[in-house]
Amino acid sequence: MKSMTYRPFRFSAAAILPLVAAILTCQCVYFNLFYNAKLAFDTAYAAHTKLLEKYPDSLTVTLPPDIQANYDKAIEKASRIAEEYPKQKKWHDRAVFLIGRCYFYKADYDKAVRTFKQLQQEFPASKFVPESYVYIGKSYLFEGNLDKAEETFAFIIDKFPELNKNQEVALLTVDVSIRRGSRAMAIELLEKTAAGVKSKILKADLMIKTAHLAMDLQQFDKAIRIFTECPRNVKRPDQLYRIDVGLASCYEAKGAFPRALEMVGFMLDNKIYSSHLSDIYMIKASLLRKTGKTDDAIAVYRIVTARDSTSDAAALAWYALGTIYQTKKVDYVKAKECFAKASSMLKDTLMRAAAAQSVKSIDTLTFYRAMKDTIDTLKNSARRNRVDFKIGELFWLELDQPDSAFSHFKGLSCKNDSLKPKALYCAAYIARHALRDTASADSLYKVLLNAYPANEFTKKTQEDRGEKLTILTRADSAQQAFAAAETLFYDRNDSLAAVEAYKGVYEKYPDCEAGIKGLYAAAWVSDNVLSNHKTAFRLYRMLCDSFPKSDICLNDVQPKLKVVSDTLAARKAKHGGQAGAMSDASVKQKPPIASAAPAQQRALKADSTLTPRPGPDMYSRMRMGSGRQVIAAPKDSTAVRPMSTDTISLKK
Repeated sequence: MKSMTYRPFRFSAAAILPLVAAILTCQCVYFNLFYNAKLAFDTAYAAHTKLLEKYPDSLTVTLPPDIQANYDKAIEKASRIAEEYPKQKKWHDRAVFLIGRCYFYKADYDKAVRTFKQLQQEFPASKFVPESYVYIGKSYLFEGNLDKAEETFAFIIDKFPELNKNQEVALLTVDVSIRRGSRAMAIELLEKTAAGVKSKILKADLMIKTAHLAMDLQQFDKAIRIFTECPRNVKRPDQLYRIDVGLASCYEAKGAFPRALEMVGFMLDNKIYSSHLSDIYMIKASLLRKTGKTDDAIAVYRIVTARDSTSDAAALAWYALGTIYQTKKVDYVKAKECFAKASSMLKDTLMRAAAAQSVKSIDTLTFYRAMKDTIDTLKNSARRNRVDFKIGELFWLELDQPDSAFSHFKGLSCKNDSLKPKALYCAAYIARHALRDTASADSLYKVLLNAYPANEFTKKTQEDRGEKLTILTRADSAQQAFAAAETLFYDRNDSLAAVEAYKGVYEKYPDCEAGIKGLYAAAWVSDNVLSNHKTAFRLYRMLCDSFPKSDICLNDVQPKLKVVSDTLAARKAKHGGQAGAMSDASVKQKPPIASAAPAQQRALKADSTLTPRPGPDMYSRMRMGSGRQVIAAPKDSTAVRPMSTDTISLKK
C-alpha cells in the first residue's frame, strides 16, 4: 500500500482574484448605496437651508417638489442598506439617522420620531443617539405636543449638555413658551440666553427675536432699544436688513412716519440692501399711503412694477395700485386693469381670488350704473331705487368702500319707498361699525324707531345696539299665531280647531312665512288626520295657485294633489258622486273635541298619535315663489357686513 504524502494546498491567482473581486464589488455597492443616499440628502438639505434663509422667523416652510423628491430618494437608498446587507452593520446607524432626518425635514414628524427611537433602541452606543433626541424634541414642538417637547429639551440639557453649548436647546425652550402664548416669559428666557452668548452673530439673532416678541406685545419703545443695541456685522446683510426693517416697523407702529421714512431712505441708499430693493420700495409706498401722499405712493409702486415685472413684489404692487385707484382715485378703469394684472401674477391663492373678485365686482358696478341710467325716474322710480340699493350693496360687501355704501343707503333712506326702512338700517349699521360714527348711527336709528315701530329692521336695530327686544314685528305676530295653532294640534289633540287656526294664520298673514306654513299645515291635517280629502284638495290647490314656484308646491303639494284627486275620483265613481258631500257634512257635524264623547276623544287622540304630524322639518323647504317682492332682512345683524347682494329683486 502506497504511503500518502501531505501536500499543502496552493492558492492560485486565477482562483483567488474572482473571490476578492466579488468581495470588493459587494463592499463597493454597499458603500455606493449610502453615498448616493447621503448625496441626495445633502442636495435637498442645501436647497432647504437656502429657502429657510428667506424666512428666518419661520420654524417650517412648505417644500417645493424638487426638495421633497431628493429627500424621498435619500430615504429609498438608505432603506435598502439594511434590507440588502443585513449583516454588514457598519453604516446601518448612519442610514437610520439619515432616514429620520429626511422625515423630519419633510415635516413627517410621526415617522421621524419612530425612526429616531428605532436608532436609540437598536444602536444605543451610536454617536448619533444624542442628536436624535434634539430631532425628537423638535418633532414634538412642531406637532404641538409642547409638554413632551419641553420634557425632551430638559432631558437633553441634563444628559447631553454639550449639545447646548451655543444655547441652541435653550432657544428651543423659548419656542415652547412662544407657542404657549407666553411671550413675556419667552422674552425673559431670550434675554437670559443672550447675556451668556459670546458670538455676536448669534447674539444679534437672539436680540432680533426678542425685539419681535416685544413688538407682538406692543412694546415698541423696548423693541426700538433692542434693535438699536443689536451688534451689526456688514458680512451679514440679511441680519442687518431684519434689524433696520424692524426699526422702520416700530416707528410706523408708533405713528412716527417721518422717522420711518427716514429709515427707509437710509436703506434705499445703502448698497448692502440691493437684493431687497423691491421690498424696501413696498415699505416706502405703504408709508406714503398712510401719510396721505397718494400720488407719491403710486409713483413708488410703479417703480416696483417696472424694475422687476414678474416678481412677487410687483404682483403685490399691482394689487395695491388697484386698491388706490378704486378707493382713492375712483378710477375704476385703471383699478380693473391693475387688479387683472395682480390676479394673473399673485401666488397667494386668497389674494389672487380677491383680485379676480375685484375685477368681477367692478364689471358688475359698471353694469348696474348703466342700467340705472336707462331707467326713467318719473315712470319707474321704485326700480331705479332697487338698482341704487344693489350698487350700495356692491360698495359695502364686495368693493370695500363703506363711505360710498353709506352715501347710497342714506340717500335711499330719504325717499318714500318700500326700501326706506332697510336703507335706514344699513346706513346706520355702516356708520356704527365701519365708519365709527356713532352720532350718525344713533340719529338714523332714532328715525327708524320712530317711523317704523313694528318693522323687522327696527327689531334688528335693537339687537345691534344690544338693547332688550321690545319690538314685535308682523312676522313675530304671525309666528305666535302659528305656535298657538301648533298647541291646539300637538298638545290639545284638537285637530278640527287646529285646522281652523292654521287657516286663520294664512288668512291674516298671507305675506309671512308662518302664514304659508299655516296653509300647508291646515291642508296636511285635513288630509292625513281628518281624512277630509275634499277640503285638503281645496287648500293644497290654494297654496299652489298662490305660490306656484315654491319648493313646497313643486315637491310636496303637487304629488299630494294628484293622490287626493285620484281618491276623490274613486269615491265619486263608487258612491255616485256623493262621497265629497258626505265628507263635508260629516266634518261640519263633528263637535269640538272638548265636548265630544269620551269614545270620540279617544279615537281622535289615537288617530292623531299614530299618524305622522307636520313637524318643523316639513316646512323647511317652504319658500315664497309667487313672484311677490320680498325685501329680506340682512342675514346676520351681528356680522360686520350684514347685507346679502341678492336680497333685492330687480324685476319690474
